[in-house]
Formats: sequence, C-alpha cells, structure tokens
Amino acid sequence: MNKPLILDFKLTEKEINSALNLHSFKKHPVKSNLLFIGSFFITMAILMVKIFFSSYQLYIEIFMFPVVLFLMGVYHKLYAGKILYKRQPNLQNNIMFKINDDGIKISSFSAKAFVAWDKFTDYIITDKYILLYNIDKSFYIVPKDNPAINEDVFNSFAGLVKNKVILS
Repeated sequence: MNKPLILDFKLTEKEINSALNLHSFKKHPVKSNLLFIGSFFITMAILMVKIFFSSYQLYIEIFMFPVVLFLMGVYHKLYAGKILYKRQPNLQNNIMFKINDDGIKISSFSAKAFVAWDKFTDYIITDKYILLYNIDKSFYIVPKDNPAINEDVFNSFAGLVKNKVILS
C-alpha cells in the first residue's frame, strides 16, 4: 500500500449501541445466553422456596420476576450504548484512522496511538460494521453507514483487516 488509507468519522449513539449488541451476541453468545438463563432459573428457585415456606401463595411474584428479568434484558439491549456514549466523552469526538502496511494510527480529540497489525487479536466484519479487537473486550468500531465513510473505503479497510490481522 503506497498511500495510507484514511478514515475520519464520528460515532453516533445508535452505532455504538448496535456495535455493543453485535459484540455481545457474536463474540460471547454462549456466555450471554447462559447468564440470562441462569439468572432466570435462580430467580425461579428463590420464588419456589419463598412460596413453599410462606403461609400464602404469591401468584403475582411468580409472574413478575420473569417479566422484570425480560425488561432488564431489553433495557440493556436498548440503552447500554447510550449510557456508554454519555459516560465516555472521547466517543463523542471525531476519530481518525490512518492505515498503512505497518498498522493503524488512531487519533481522537484526547488521545493518539499507533497499533501494529500484529497487536490486533480478532475482528468481526458484517455488512454494517467492522469491530477490530486489540484484546478480548476492547475493540474499535468502524461503521459502514457513517456519512464520512464511503462503501469503497469501507470495503478496502475490510480487505486489509482480513489480510493483516492474524487470528489467534
């Protein structure tokens, strides 16, 4: 690659939320499902013990706990990205990737870093996002639908990621 590829974009709340959901269900599908199912069965066991040792039956509680668990899951799915976006002010600034054969120079308002290709451990490429991992739970988000990134640049970057990142 003679000329560095440059991506300059700003992430939105929706993009961050979608990327977090993608990360949760593509990177840790079994863990996500086991936590939800496990919490459901623990809650049901506690309810059964409570009903068994009480002198009255708590029909409302039997139906309320699964509803509360479901609502907690929906809340996490819909609002985790919004909460992260508001708590991390650096996500609200422009992010610039300068990509060359050695790695990626990442610049934002508050920080600058260079990450060599061999430091990336994994990636997820979909038709809307590229998630580029430098450790298991830390990743960079590159959205395709962002107005600052055209489809050719996104596809070029996806090809580079496939060629340069060695999966461990």
